[in-house]
Amino acid sequence: MSLSNPAVAALISSRFEPAWQNVRDAPQVTIDFGGGRILRRTLHGNIATFICAPDGVTLDIIPGLYDAGTYTTRLTDALALAAAYAKWPEEARPLLLRNHHASAAQRPVLDAATLRLLSKSRAERATENVLGDRPQQAGSPIEDRSSKTTIEIPTERALGSSQSKRRAEASAERIVVAPDGTRVNLNLLARDTAHNEAVRRPLISAILAEVGRHTPESLTRRIYRDVLDADLNDPYLGLGETLFGAYPFAR
Repeated sequence: MSLSNPAVAALISSRFEPAWQNVRDAPQVTIDFGGGRILRRTLHGNIATFICAPDGVTLDIIPGLYDAGTYTTRLTDALALAAAYAKWPEEARPLLLRNHHASAAQRPVLDAATLRLLSKSRAERATENVLGDRPQQAGSPIEDRSSKTTIEIPTERALGSSQSKRRAEASAERIVVAPDGTRVNLNLLARDTAHNEAVRRPLISAILAEVGRHTPESLTRRIYRDVLDADLNDPYLGLGETLFGAYPFAR
């Protein structure tokens, strides 16, 4: 949604040298309900924007999906950081950049609006919950219902076991259609933005504050694993236990 916004696209085209890298194909989940009823969803796809200096050093990272306004603010902040970085003495750049991110990692970002957005149930994020976005812990409702497998409960939660709740929420949805035809729920996008700002941005700053020369190549797998919860080395993206842990026919 942010990258398809004309103002965002114009800012990127005029002030940055953009490049796109596909780090892995977004997994697709298919559930066949029988009778020709088939559900297909993208599972756990995510994105990170790396802003780099001409020497290849990562200046900042914008994690996940953002609304256009906040994304523009983060890009503008990165431009200001890039301008400062260019003026620093070359030998002092690593230390000054680490100090910048160490300060940002300690900066509180939980304002009232962010807290309200984060208080919403993550169960409303259907894409992640189709198969459960975390392995279930001992004593969870899934283990207490022996007549259901571990895949069925999250599926019910995502697809609407409470029809009345979904009908009530539908009236509050704000849906827009992006230029590429994608339907975007602005309420969910606002919640993603709040989560990225309150939780992921401080993690990013803490990582960039560590000693070392941080390049996209050295950071990508760690950012996806530790910040975006999408381990690129895990073929099941953390869902292995949910998929196979209680499956009676697993070998």
